This record gives sequence, structure tokens and C-alpha cells, in this order.
Amino acid sequence: GADMTSEFSLTPTNMVGRVRNIIRNYQTPIRALAQEPVQNAKDAARGDVVVEYQLHTQCPYDGQNAYTLTITDSNTIGLRGRPLSLAQIQEQGGVLHPDERWARFEGMDYANPDEDALGSRGQGKAAFLYHSRLPSASFPGEERMMILYDTLLEDGEYRLGVRYASPLDTVLRQPFYNDAAREIITSAYRAKDGTTIPLALEPLTKVGTRVIVPHLSDEAVGAFRSGELYQWLQRCWWRAVQTGLIIELIDEQGKRERVVAPAWWEGEPWKERVKPEGLRLYSDIDVGDGLRIKRIVLRHDESIARVESEFWGVQLLRGQQ
Repeated sequence: GADMTSEFSLTPTNMVGRVRNIIRNYQTPIRALAQEPVQNAKDAARGDVVVEYQLHTQCPYDGQNAYTLTITDSNTIGLRGRPLSLAQIQEQGGVLHPDERWARFEGMDYANPDEDALGSRGQGKAAFLYHSRLPSASFPGEERMMILYDTLLEDGEYRLGVRYASPLDTVLRQPFYNDAAREIITSAYRAKDGTTIPLALEPLTKVGTRVIVPHLSDEAVGAFRSGELYQWLQRCWWRAVQTGLIIELIDEQGKRERVVAPAWWEGEPWKERVKPEGLRLYSDIDVGDGLRIKRIVLRHDESIARVESEFWGVQLLRGQQ
């Protein structure tokens, strides 16, 4: 196994506290897990994007049964661009360009000349880290989080990166490349402090990115099993799913479930010549300052089952969501 602890860069950020603060901005931590990974994938699209959320049973060690979540995107460009240290990012004036995707995923608090979205400042990864409950090798009870991430690029390069919050933010200085990355992915990641993360995953064969969340929180395991994660994926992304995005959930037995639009929006009812009763459509509304609302669709239907109040309200879809 690879022993890389000495190769980590520590940054002064209390990452555990930071991650918790970022996730407070979401309605629930499960919504963050449904939103950010898919947004990252869509930002890197090369056609119709496929995103797979897969639950794995982690080979137990210490007698603890644990789960790993992998979130894999394909039909994307992967995390391309050079790995950059914090110092190198600062030398560039703290600015990262859209193509520097590896550095953008690893970085925190940099400026992006293109956009002002949460993910563009490197905060989207909090959605992954938050759901990792890594046991502490040296201090039982200490809160630790960890993610691993691998990417296959168009030129055939394969990379694996590692990030801890222990609770200080700790990032692998240089990723593992090619055969070294594949060897770890197919077996386990071992660090000097005694942390062993059993992986036993297949290396990526399609260009794209996978984020691996070991020691998945009970909350996330529960949300995967109960359908709560599915509901958030459906609510966040149903329109994109109608226009080509594919999202699948795969449980630890290999059973697949594909996310579809909720019944009341199935088949784009606002486009029908004879609109369903209870549907109101307002199109192309000028709201001043050269801005227009493309459409507002309201639907009232007594047969729609009452859902939890967190799913009520008006949904704003923007930027191809």
C-alpha cells in the first residue's frame, strides 16, 4: 500500500468547522449531497452527463461495519489541469481559470473569473466531506472527515487525490498517478497514522470523475435507503433529467434506480395543446432591466399526494437546471 502521510500539505483552516458552516446554508445536508455533485458534473459536461451515486459495504476492520459512497460522473471532461499548491494559487493572484479543474476542486477560497456560484469557490466539496465520519486512529471521539477522488482524463492520464479534515485541512501535495492510483483504488489506501481505507473499486474506464466518501454517515446511509436522497435528486434536477441528464442510485446489492421527473411534471404538461385542468402557464414575462422569465407553471391537482413541507413552495430553475 502507498504510504503518503509525509506528502500532505496542512493548511491552517479548521476544516471540520468550516464544512459544517457551509452545509448550514442548505436546507438539509442531504440536499447538499444531491445538489453539489451533480452541479460539478454539469459544469464539466461533454454531452449528456451521467451521474451515479453508489453505496458500497466497506470491508469491516476493527469489527465496525462501514459504508462508502461513490459519486461518479461520465460524459464530462474530468478534473483536468495541473495540481497547484496553495502558494502557487496565491502567486496567480488567487485566481483559478475554468480549465484548472483539479486545482479548483482541491482549492478553497479562490476567485473564479467566470462565475460566482458556490461551487466556483471550491466550497462544493463540503457536501462530500460533511458525510464522512472517519474514526480517529489516535484520538477516539475526535471529528475527522475524508474524501478520495480519482479522475480519468481525455489523454488517458489517471489521478487519485486525498483530502482529510482532521480537523485541520490536509490535502495530498501531489496526486498518485496512473498505475500507482489504480493499485490503491483496487485495494486500499493506507496512511502512516494507521488509517486504512478499504476501497476494492474498479478503476474508472470512462473519462470523468469519482468522489469516494468513506465511513459514510448514518444520516446519509439512511437517506440513501429511505428514498430521501432520491427525493432531493428528483426535486433539484427533474427538469435537467427531462432534457438529457441521467442520475442513477445503485445500492450495495447492485440494484439501480434511475431518477425521473415527479408525476405532476411528467411529459412536460405545459407543452400540451389542451392543458391539464388546474395547470396555469405564463410565458415570456418581461421583468425589466432587459430580463425575462421564460415561463411560470402553476399546477393544482388534488391527486398529488401531500409531501413533507420541506418540498413545498415555488421552485426557481436557472442556468439549465
